[in-house]
Amino acid sequence: MSDAYPVVILGAGLTGLSAACHLRVPSVVLEREAEVGGLARTHSEDGFTFDCTGHLLHLRDPRVQSLVDAILPNAFARHDRRALIYSQGVYTPYPFQANLHGLPPEVVQECVSGFVEALVRRAAEGEPDLSQLTFRDWASRTFGSGIAKHFLVPYNTKLWRTDLDEIECGWVSWSIPRPTLKEVLDGAFGATVRGMGYNPAFLYPRRGGISVLPEALLNGLGHIPLLGALFIAISSN
Repeated sequence: MSDAYPVVILGAGLTGLSAACHLRVPSVVLEREAEVGGLARTHSEDGFTFDCTGHLLHLRDPRVQSLVDAILPNAFARHDRRALIYSQGVYTPYPFQANLHGLPPEVVQECVSGFVEALVRRAAEGEPDLSQLTFRDWASRTFGSGIAKHFLVPYNTKLWRTDLDEIECGWVSWSIPRPTLKEVLDGAFGATVRGMGYNPAFLYPRRGGISVLPEALLNGLGHIPLLGALFIAISSN
């Protein structure tokens, strides 16, 4: 097999299957599960569809858009994000930092004043070196102590299940929307700020779950089930 297929890819998740499609050399993909997709798998039960985790497509690269359109034409529908945060007894539209209206007045005041203080500090000292900041420090330096205290720290502590002083910020800070002062003030006085962040809109399959994507990639490669629990997907590019 090594002579015929010089490249072996471990794992038939989206990354492995995409690699097999794009390498343009003979390759073999090994997968230990009984189905492809990795975490992008779907389970159906009693007429309901469940994804293993929340996979939504945020396609900004034209080449990736073309690939998805080619292998699954018209299979995805576009959705606008509608996310809410429940805290202080109210629902706040995402992103929290730009939609403070409706929270208790003392919380709004703490968040707005903290944001202004953070702006003034950065204006005087410059943008901090991300490599020197923990996630907790970055949240406070970027958004102010109020927004960090009332949303970013408790939410991300729950999400990552660890002390935020043990996490550096460079790998995740890009994904958290940074509103302007005007946007923070607009949101504090009642104007809903929409369309912020990297994923204000996303694609999801019209039918079935996210597994339609890895399955379509697999169909382009061909596959042979082995021992009931191992797939070998062979690409003869």
